[in-house]
Amino acid sequence: MQTDETFVRMLAATPEVQQPKLYEIYHENTKMHPLLEARVVNADTNPNAALNRQTNMIAIAEIESTVATGGKKYRFATRHQLPHALDTIGDVTLKDVLERRESMREFQPEPVTLEQLAVLCELTYGWNPKRDVELDGGEISFRYAPSAGRLYPLELYLVIPAPEDAQTPRRGDGECDASQERSTQSQASEFIGGEQENCSLLQSPGSDRGVSPSPRVPPSPRPLEDECDIWHYEPNSHAIERIHRVKAAEIRAAFVHFPQRLPVVALLTGVIPRLTWKYGDRAYRYAHLEAGHVGQNLVLAATALNLGACPIVSFYDDAIHDLLDVDGVSEIVLYSFFIGHPDTSNPQD
Repeated sequence: MQTDETFVRMLAATPEVQQPKLYEIYHENTKMHPLLEARVVNADTNPNAALNRQTNMIAIAEIESTVATGGKKYRFATRHQLPHALDTIGDVTLKDVLERRESMREFQPEPVTLEQLAVLCELTYGWNPKRDVELDGGEISFRYAPSAGRLYPLELYLVIPAPEDAQTPRRGDGECDASQERSTQSQASEFIGGEQENCSLLQSPGSDRGVSPSPRVPPSPRPLEDECDIWHYEPNSHAIERIHRVKAAEIRAAFVHFPQRLPVVALLTGVIPRLTWKYGDRAYRYAHLEAGHVGQNLVLAATALNLGACPIVSFYDDAIHDLLDVDGVSEIVLYSFFIGHPDTSNPQD
């Protein structure tokens, strides 16, 4: 009788029957090919195409409307206007930024300022005001990153350490009245910008956004180490919308590795149906490619602002989905980033 050790050696020497990997199946089934031209429907010559187009007309119109208005909106959230502060970057060259870019994984307690946050949001997924062009009687705007079919399937969220004295309701705490919400949102916004004179999250008088200006308050408190606010960036109005507050432990638990001090965490999600109606299953590729374009914008902008940033993909997907209250199917997390003032006393790799 052969020993177990001999059997193991024989088994190791036996040629394996390689099963196709999941990525291989997906890659093969989403390749572009000239024969795919036959799948492009034409309502003028194909009677089934007309029916198919009519069936999907409402869904497509809804997607196009969402894209045209800049993506998701949290209509019942308090929205704070961000300043246009690109001039705070200073005179830096692309070569300098590329040479200085480094993945920083530990951070100082100093908070990211309002202006820095505004620049990061604008250059990451905002609109480029210098690229508006007239076409066919209308105006086309461009963002700072390319997008397949100009469909912009991504959404940008920010997780920011909460101010110490703000009593913003947490998830599951129930509703609060409007005055309490406005008050706590104002306190939360003051932390983001640091000193009051550096903070203009709330809009100036006369704004048509329906957000009141912030009263002058003392300098913001230091952030809590055990709570975070989750915000959503709305690019059309260059504003952020507060979704809810969570425990910092929930954020830490959503990642395989996490910095000692709480940084700002940027999360990029993809709303896949914005692409699938046009690109089919290949849309999943495009969403990840776009996240790469946008992510590079973010880390280069952070470097230009003398901030540290680290792209992170070692997260637990469904934990992030739960924190953002997204379904994890039609909207999925693609990419994340730690952002803050780098702690150079800790070795970085």
